[in-house]
Amino acid sequence: MNKREMIKAIAASLGRGDSKGTLDDVADVLGMNIHQLKNRLYNKKGQDLSCEHLLELTVQSNSSAIAQYFASAIGQVVVALPEPDIDTVDMFECQLKLNAVKGLLDMTIEEARKDGVIDQEERKQIDELKTQFQAMFEGFMMNLDSLYTESIQ
Repeated sequence: MNKREMIKAIAASLGRGDSKGTLDDVADVLGMNIHQLKNRLYNKKGQDLSCEHLLELTVQSNSSAIAQYFASAIGQVVVALPEPDIDTVDMFECQLKLNAVKGLLDMTIEEARKDGVIDQEERKQIDELKTQFQAMFEGFMMNLDSLYTESIQ
């Protein structure tokens, strides 16, 4: 994902109802006009988007696109952390779901590599399942901690 794709993803999440957001919506959030935003987006006149701009866009859009942009630049991933609310029966179900997603990820990888080449669409499916698995694993660990970790008072 490059910077323009990141901003387009943020713009889409700023839409209302069924409509997708636009660069005009991004500019509005930042208190700029569209020309000022494009100057910063394309680094014209030595301008760029500041960390404060990116933070404001993240908060207003409730999107992880900016975090994903930076994480991918250093070979990392971003996963949403769920709220722990679980008992032992839920924990068992959570573990079953985690294992099911891992199995699906493994099957997708195996199927994709059968012909010796993983194409762009196959890679996209693998990445989506990998992210889903990682998020579920983090949720599982949070639930495990909330259910079994000793409270320190």
